[in-house]
Amino acid sequence: MRFGLLILMAFWLVACGAPQVLTAAPAPVSVFISSPAYLQPELSRITDCATQLSTISLFTTSDPSAQSDLSAHLLKLQLGSVSLAESQAYQIGQLELKIIVNAANPLASLSSEELRVIYAGQQKFWGHNTVSSIQVWSYPSGDDLRSMLEAALPGAPSLTPTANIAPDPQAILQAVAVDPNGIGYLPASWLANLSTADHSQIKSLSLDSILQENLTRSVIVALNEPLTYEMEALLVCVQQAGN
Repeated sequence: MRFGLLILMAFWLVACGAPQVLTAAPAPVSVFISSPAYLQPELSRITDCATQLSTISLFTTSDPSAQSDLSAHLLKLQLGSVSLAESQAYQIGQLELKIIVNAANPLASLSSEELRVIYAGQQKFWGHNTVSSIQVWSYPSGDDLRSMLEAALPGAPSLTPTANIAPDPQAILQAVAVDPNGIGYLPASWLANLSTADHSQIKSLSLDSILQENLTRSVIVALNEPLTYEMEALLVCVQQAGN
């Protein structure tokens, strides 16, 4: 009887084989990223891509320097120059500033000079309305978008003291949408996902080609260390999502 049980146990061990050894999946790489508020649409593209990659855990941070002592990847989403001289900076798209007015404004286009006199405060009224003054909207002093606009206009004029100051593109969208005399500017990416109702309240103006070129900058991701496999996968996803 004992001999029979031993034979049965031997057959059972052969049938089952050696116990399976499970290999734990590698832990996701922690990545911190900072971004100015006006690049929120681009940041959303990056976070969407990160959720598709099991190799990355993405965290947003307002102060990347505070994370400098951590053993983690640090990314900075920012505007770049026309040519990327930095070896650890990667272009993921372009930022185009668009000039917007209320949909009730019959204006369809502006030249560089026309935009200059409006933002310098030298033109007070629209040609079709001499009763209510133009409501100019801009950003705080030192803001990247404001600097871009002022540098692109002839003579780089100072902003009119009567301009309204908005904290971000969303505030300018809301202000111009309800003001027939309003004019503002914001990245084209903020217009891409507007609802039909929101689009019906504003319109972007056509600009001369030189002015539009001067209002276009590259959007880059700067890394604190050389590109890794995980970072390359993330950047490829972001670039494809922007096409």
